[in-house]
Amino acid sequence: MFHFAASASPGGRRNRMIHSDTEQHDDPSPGFGVLVAMALLLPIAATLPADLPQPLAVYLPVQALLETISSAAAFLVFVVAWLSYQRRAPVAVLLIAVTFLGVALFGLGYLLSGQHGGGSAALFSAESERLFWLSARVFAVGGVALAIIVPWSTRAASRATRSSLVTATLGLVGGTYAIILFGRDELLAAIQSATGMAAFGNTVHYGALGVYLVTVAVLWFQRRPIPHVDSRSLITAIGFIVLGTLSFAQQGSVNDIFNVLGHVYKLFAYYYLFRAVVISGIETPYLELAGARSRLAATLETLPDIIFELGRDGTVHQFHSRYPHLIAQPETVVGQRLFDFLPDEAAKPIRRLLEDIDEHGRSEAFHYRIEVDGKLRDYEAMGNLLEDPATRSRRYIVIVQDITQRKRLDHELRIAAAAFESQESICITDGDHHILRINSAFTRITGFGEHEMTGEDPVVLLPEDDRDAFRRQLDERMQHRSRWRGEIRLRRKSGEVQSQLLLVTAVRGEQGRVRNFIYDYIDISALKKAENRIQQLALYDSLTGLGNRRQIGIRLDRSIEAGRRAGRYGGLLLINLIQFKKVNDAMGFDAGDQLLIQVAQALREIAGQSGNAFRQGADEFALIVEPSAGDAKEAASLVRSTSDRVFAALNRAFTISGEAYYNRCRIGATVFDGDSVDAANVLGQAAIALHQVKADPDRDFSFFDPAMQEAVAQEQTLEGELRKAIAEEQFVLHYQPKVDQDRRVVGLEALIRWQHPGRGLLLPGDFVPAAERTGLITPIEKWTLEQAVAQLAAWRGDRARGQWSISVNVASSQFYRDEFEPHLVSLLERYGIEADRLFLEFTESTLLHDVHAARDKIRRLADRGVRFSIDDFGTGYSSLAYLGRLPVHELKIDRSFVHDLDQEAYNAAIVRMVIEMAHILGMQVVAEGVETEAQCRFLTEQGCELLQGFLFGKPAPVDSVARASGAQS
Repeated sequence: MFHFAASASPGGRRNRMIHSDTEQHDDPSPGFGVLVAMALLLPIAATLPADLPQPLAVYLPVQALLETISSAAAFLVFVVAWLSYQRRAPVAVLLIAVTFLGVALFGLGYLLSGQHGGGSAALFSAESERLFWLSARVFAVGGVALAIIVPWSTRAASRATRSSLVTATLGLVGGTYAIILFGRDELLAAIQSATGMAAFGNTVHYGALGVYLVTVAVLWFQRRPIPHVDSRSLITAIGFIVLGTLSFAQQGSVNDIFNVLGHVYKLFAYYYLFRAVVISGIETPYLELAGARSRLAATLETLPDIIFELGRDGTVHQFHSRYPHLIAQPETVVGQRLFDFLPDEAAKPIRRLLEDIDEHGRSEAFHYRIEVDGKLRDYEAMGNLLEDPATRSRRYIVIVQDITQRKRLDHELRIAAAAFESQESICITDGDHHILRINSAFTRITGFGEHEMTGEDPVVLLPEDDRDAFRRQLDERMQHRSRWRGEIRLRRKSGEVQSQLLLVTAVRGEQGRVRNFIYDYIDISALKKAENRIQQLALYDSLTGLGNRRQIGIRLDRSIEAGRRAGRYGGLLLINLIQFKKVNDAMGFDAGDQLLIQVAQALREIAGQSGNAFRQGADEFALIVEPSAGDAKEAASLVRSTSDRVFAALNRAFTISGEAYYNRCRIGATVFDGDSVDAANVLGQAAIALHQVKADPDRDFSFFDPAMQEAVAQEQTLEGELRKAIAEEQFVLHYQPKVDQDRRVVGLEALIRWQHPGRGLLLPGDFVPAAERTGLITPIEKWTLEQAVAQLAAWRGDRARGQWSISVNVASSQFYRDEFEPHLVSLLERYGIEADRLFLEFTESTLLHDVHAARDKIRRLADRGVRFSIDDFGTGYSSLAYLGRLPVHELKIDRSFVHDLDQEAYNAAIVRMVIEMAHILGMQVVAEGVETEAQCRFLTEQGCELLQGFLFGKPAPVDSVARASGAQS
């Protein structure tokens, strides 16, 4: 920018925008000398004759005056500290403030009592005077000690904390006032009978003295600063309080010298307390501001930049420059409009800069070039908005920096970085493509030396037939871009022509004009070799050598296109190793890798020379059957025969780490032709087929069909709705009653329902299988269990329903989880129910999944009182062995036996046998699915204790069941 001088002022100092000589000096020991000097008055007072006390008529006004000043000082400490720090003070500061609010209020009570209150006209009685005095001392020592000894947080207290402190203080003071005014006689009598008033006062004084000494020790030795508080002044204040406490403890009467001296010490204490809490806190921001101003002034002196403070019309209000030799003096600049003496090259960008500040509050950098002392120099200007909160005036801070040297260095660095960022052959030209410099690699590849190429156009290295086309392409590209890339034929000095990859980069200067070009020649043979290696890594599995997921897509597209052209059908098999994870877990990853390598070799032999075997994922492989069938049926037959070969090759024992491991696999397959399909569709179809196989443990092979795809889509939709149902608790429990032989309700079975927002009430069969497959069954069953326990708790105290039990079905996936038992125990303890009112129902398959683990867990829960029931007994692999070993309380006869009870003698015999066996084992029997009176009569005659079915009530909400049971009763 146009240079402005900062000329020397009459005092020999440069003109600065901001300057301050203010320094902060810390008093190393504020008041310590005064404290020591005043402490000497105590031994002096002790040497005075005992008959010096003044008459009360002389002393009382003096004492009243001193106490008034003390109370006013205490209240002033609170008011000023509270108003000064109310939004930034930590708890410790606010505690000190409210403490002396309490002291001031107690001092007021003292002044209004007895002789100080005007004799007979006193507001409070003379007996209250001593109590107010001691209350003030106790409140002061407690508050100061609490503020200093407790390690409070140094963060600013919240509004709620501030309000709580004031409320608590006023509450304590008010409560103490009430005790003194209304329970004074009883309190004084208690003190007199215990220790005597004088002894009690001395105890308070010496106790306060001990607490103060501990407080000073903590403050002095721990060196834990309290924000906004001068710790040394606070120590001095506490020292004077200690001296005052010693004086009051030594007084012999209300008008002796020690009492007067105590009040004097108290005044000094409040002065230094005011200095510590108020003056220090108020001075600190000003001292910090002065320091900041000094640092800012020093910073400005070190800046080489020119700084203006401008008005909107361009008037210069303040000006800074560290260069005294420049042509403009401050007195010639301040007060003038900047645009009146700026050259147009600088005035235009400065105007745009101010407009940018108006729009955005700050500006980006604006660059311009002007002539100074006969040379062109580059400048950069940027600015920010300055708003004066007092006058609400808007001004602009504009900083101008000479960047001529920086731009030159930056340009040279750009050339150097671009020239040497590659180890390939490089030449650098000017903007007209004349070679300025080449590197050694250029000479090695082309055979031309630097003296031969300097000043030449690199186009001479191309065969003559290629030159015009190359120059045309390069010029067109560089009009809008800074980089061109392409393959060229390079003619060496020997006449040999090589294929090269050429990268041409433009180095632009001001206004985007090209200053240089960098030609980078890369040996394309090395590049091709590297590309082949990268392709190998990108398309093939490093462990098995088979094509990877990306290669499957490429080869599938190729096969689909071949099938489309030939009108033939092909197929795709996705192969999953069923127990691969168990191999990894049991034998280690090395064993798993050995299995994968052997499986890959087997699939490679099946695929032959076609290379159509691939590794799709961790334990998943793929096999493409090339299009060769005339129709879909023939293709399906071909795919099926291929899958049989895969099963024969993989469903066998493999030797892994010297041990035999029997492997099994499952296959999902699809058939494709070339119409309206691509690799993604075919892979998706095969994946759906494999998913279908995984969902059915009894199958190991499946073809894709549209119904499968629809089922998978519905399952995905159902999974999303289930997650939302869990989050929004859309489930409800219905209860079906269990009755005894007299048809009285003795318990309920909890049955979950889903209150679907769109499909209405759904039964478990509509959503439980999907919840089990997706792992969402666990939160659903946890919710069910908790709702049942909560219902039992709600009936506690009800004469009828309070004796009912609730049965809850527990799935294997839930029961064998580690957290099931502690979760159930926590529910029983939280709701406080009797555990024997809860029945957990299991199927036989759940218990047989792991008999030992089930036995241990059932026994532990049975010891707590939980009862267990075997559901659907007789339909599974019933075993008397485990029934005898488990503490099962109840057997439930499956509804399939009860339904045809009056028609099938076989079912009647089974029911009799189950009832008799249960009674022998000490269990009660529940018959499910009772719908007719004949069934009920038969079961009752055989000794079945409990009945359940539509004959006695359908599953319904708990209120409906309760009303129905009441009506039956």
